[in-house]
Amino acid sequence: MSGDARPEVAAWNGLVDALRTAGDKLAADTADLDPAEQADGFRALVRGLSNQLSRLEVDRERPELVPFNGWRHKFLMDNPDFRYWVTEVRGDRTYRIRGNRGDASYLSVTVYKRTGGIGSEATARIDSDAIGFDDDGGFEIVVGGTAPGVGDWLDLPDRSGAIWVRFFHDDVAHNELGWCSIEPVVEPPVPPSIDPDRFTSALGTLAATTSMLPTIFEISTKDDLDPPNTLRHWSEMAGGAVFTEPGIHYVRGGWQLQPDQALVIEGDTVECRYWNILAYSRFLNSLDFRYRPVSYTGATATVVDGRYRFVVAAEDPGVGDWIDSEGRDFGIVVMRFLQPTDTPPLPSARGWCSSTNCEVNDGLLDAATAHGGRREHLRGSGSRSRCTTRSISAGRQRGRRDRRTCHREARGRGSGRAGAVASRPGAVPGIGRRGRTVERRRRPECAGRGDRKAAGALHLRQDPAGEPLGE
Repeated sequence: MSGDARPEVAAWNGLVDALRTAGDKLAADTADLDPAEQADGFRALVRGLSNQLSRLEVDRERPELVPFNGWRHKFLMDNPDFRYWVTEVRGDRTYRIRGNRGDASYLSVTVYKRTGGIGSEATARIDSDAIGFDDDGGFEIVVGGTAPGVGDWLDLPDRSGAIWVRFFHDDVAHNELGWCSIEPVVEPPVPPSIDPDRFTSALGTLAATTSMLPTIFEISTKDDLDPPNTLRHWSEMAGGAVFTEPGIHYVRGGWQLQPDQALVIEGDTVECRYWNILAYSRFLNSLDFRYRPVSYTGATATVVDGRYRFVVAAEDPGVGDWIDSEGRDFGIVVMRFLQPTDTPPLPSARGWCSSTNCEVNDGLLDAATAHGGRREHLRGSGSRSRCTTRSISAGRQRGRRDRRTCHREARGRGSGRAGAVASRPGAVPGIGRRGRTVERRRRPECAGRGDRKAAGALHLRQDPAGEPLGE
């Protein structure tokens, strides 16, 4: 058989061609950007490839839950405040998931079926309201097959093929991180050393996914620039689309800023299980959360009289919670609200600038500030959750009591197992374990719910509307 006729050779050549095509398109799309953004585009492409390569070989008979979307493998809007574990399974098998929640304020296990390309639909789900935990936070769930008489069980509906485990953390930098593993209930037979058809199919999937990335980057940029500096409800992500959490309501928008400009995002909190805000590049990678303040959760954000204020800027403006733009002229902000009781109100987005020659009226800085530099006392003393510890920057160290203590206290109260499961927005019908009902666990007061009053008086002047930035 000639080389061209061999399926593995054809699949390999297809992958190489896809990489070349993706690189050519990305080079053309980034031609007018500065050198740092151009290089970042190719880094995002390599990270996406690396992410997919880490899961190229899967064994559905003996699957492994592998960490997903680490900082070296960022892929299509990673979220560093979550910890993801992902695996591929067979719908006609039975598995057992074991793990420990650590200090996660919320945990979910979701089963998906693929709907073509990178699309998906959630088919079954169980979360920490229904999962039984031992005194140390350990848990065990049987997945697939017939529901056992006791213990937690999650169905594997027809055509289901993927499982995602999510740990939601209030302060991931200081929390004890959760973990999980999966194993078959029945020992599978020894498989062939390689399945040529499956291998060539996997190469084809890798090629197709990689080739789509520059187009996805381009479409996202257009959506968030039409118009920029506003936020919108991101309804396309509802129901577990693209392997998202079904119960999350998304709000999204892009910024377009000059070097001396900033975007002020303000809004009212909404009753929900968990929320966070996170900044991304135009290539859908989170910004450098390892060294910069680019995300906040409901427990680490400053909330004053039920309102938050974030400032997207290249340098700390000394007003509100700073989101470091890394000096990028364009980027994306996404807010996630888990199981909100009502549709989250869209925040306002207004521009201001630090230059004395700037014509943008920020409404936050008075004439003295504009001429004399930033007003440090405007930073205020809005309260954070009493259980928060987070290092924002060398000049903004915000210490609070260790979150571990808070969650250990929370696990020791309100864990009754009787009663009925409350209806939740975004829940998938028929999800959860059979054979018993459970009572929703009391949430720790530090979980980012409700209206946290200012620890000290903080007077915020009524802000003018401000002029929009960009075109």
